[in-house]
Amino acid sequence: MHKPEYCVCQFLGMVKNFNQMKKSLLFFALFSLFLVSCQTGNEDPELSVTEVKLTLNKFGIFSDGEDKITFSAELKDGTDVTLESEFYLDNELLEVNEYSSTTVGNHEVYALYKKVKSHVEIIGVIEKQESPARFTTKVLVEDFTGSWCGYCPRVAYKLEEAANKNPNIISVGVHYGDKMEYKLVNQMISVYGITGFPTAVLNRFSAWSESENELNLSLTREAGLGIAIATAQNGTDLDVTVEVGFAKTYNNDLALVVYLVEDGIVDPQRNYMNADATSPWYQAGDPISNYVHNHVLRVALTDIFGYTIPNYQTLERNTFTAVLSASTLGYNLQNLHVVAFVLEAAGSKNAQNVQIVKAGQIVDFD
Repeated sequence: MHKPEYCVCQFLGMVKNFNQMKKSLLFFALFSLFLVSCQTGNEDPELSVTEVKLTLNKFGIFSDGEDKITFSAELKDGTDVTLESEFYLDNELLEVNEYSSTTVGNHEVYALYKKVKSHVEIIGVIEKQESPARFTTKVLVEDFTGSWCGYCPRVAYKLEEAANKNPNIISVGVHYGDKMEYKLVNQMISVYGITGFPTAVLNRFSAWSESENELNLSLTREAGLGIAIATAQNGTDLDVTVEVGFAKTYNNDLALVVYLVEDGIVDPQRNYMNADATSPWYQAGDPISNYVHNHVLRVALTDIFGYTIPNYQTLERNTFTAVLSASTLGYNLQNLHVVAFVLEAAGSKNAQNVQIVKAGQIVDFD
């Protein structure tokens, strides 16, 4: 084992007067003490930094050469080390801690502080597709229902009444346990905590109390984004183009969900309110033989829990576009609608806004 010379001399001077028996026991302890003391004085201060965090003011910019992303760096304890750090874009050192460009594309960026590298972030330079500055707020209500459920017509009726008063209330019937059952309903039941029927979920955030006031309150939220939908029949398929416009910048990924829903499906419906004189279904029969099921979820054109909209696209006044398609075989085209909504993240429980259009038609931002 190699030892600094001056440390060894000091050490031997201290132990030479010890008797032979004690020497063997104290040798290693004293030597370790002096060796640590020697090394501590020469410790590299860079080794004390183990983690550096890169932060960005946003994840995307427009390719106008003027829009900029600003980078900063901090230590695990929150100490700002931006001025002492270097920033690399696609492994090339930047002269300053900001970036602008006129070339569309994605890039990798990281920070380096005292030889410690941060995590890598992906940023995007995009061509600006101008969107409106303001949008109308709409609400989504997903009604978990079934033709076997005798109390379910109550919720469907209340939703229909509310939508007749305000078309910005958009409902979707998610069926379970009948011939209209949606194929991924069990996953939705698990994720959204459905424990009984009927249960309606408002904006994928909370169970609806069946109050119109609750719906109207949700409609007072300011819309950070809006949705436009264009649809066209292509043989047996329905081509769907969804545009999401942003009234503000979201510094996170969002998620788009697109449904194909069908109206006018006649199928017997159990009715536990047949003897209730206050019910709209009083003496309508149990089951109601000619019950009309509307807004029935048939197909999801995206992942049921969301198709990711990258955070570098979610810029104020930008428009994100998704081109999708779905087969219409087995469905009545005249009764089909497309419903599109955006979640705050894939798999999340908070719809930001929603839009609906009849199949074969177009609805612009509003």
